[in-house]
Amino acid sequence: MNASSVWRTDRSAAGKRNKSISTALAKHPQLTEYIVCLPFDLPDVKPAKGLSALAKWEAWKAKWEKAAKDAGRELRIRLWDKSALSSRLSRDDPMYAGRLIYWFGVQALTKAWFEEQFEKARAGLGSRYTPETNVELPVRQKFLSLVRDPKFEKALDKWASSLRESRSSTLRAIKEAVPAGEEDVHSYALEKALDDLTDRLQARPGEPDTPLPLQEWSDSASR
Repeated sequence: MNASSVWRTDRSAAGKRNKSISTALAKHPQLTEYIVCLPFDLPDVKPAKGLSALAKWEAWKAKWEKAAKDAGRELRIRLWDKSALSSRLSRDDPMYAGRLIYWFGVQALTKAWFEEQFEKARAGLGSRYTPETNVELPVRQKFLSLVRDPKFEKALDKWASSLRESRSSTLRAIKEAVPAGEEDVHSYALEKALDDLTDRLQARPGEPDTPLPLQEWSDSASR
């Protein structure tokens, strides 16, 4: 029986979960967030009878959040499954090195790991490799944004800075080109749109597991 099967069938485990959250709510009146950690991902595959493991989790979560609400309390229950735990354990930081492979037996793709693979490839190529013949493909930019590489962050800062510089010169040109008293009509909407875009670029999320607001950026740029 695998770990996810235990979640579906082990009544003893279900009783322990209920007892754990019940005790936590009783002993901690100020508790507003409860995190359940599981070393596996709950499958969303519906069996022949009943609900999938993920659906059972959602039902259990909804039941306890409702129970807390009925008692006049606010409670948010979060799930840290294998994927979430792996993300936290695989940070590219020496302090976290080895934790993922220790707990899950999975090799983490750290900076050191990539450097080691590159050195092996370069050694294999020998004199055929030179930095000058390295070709950077467009897909590299996607990977840089995915891992929030400092070069990607600097590029966004550069875009925001360029927009602010262009904003000033453009608004000044509009004021000089239109009759006195009418410049506000022409420049206000543009000024507001440019400020919105630059603010959004600079207020971007920094954590790799937080999606970038690409659609918001696109809509703001269109305006």
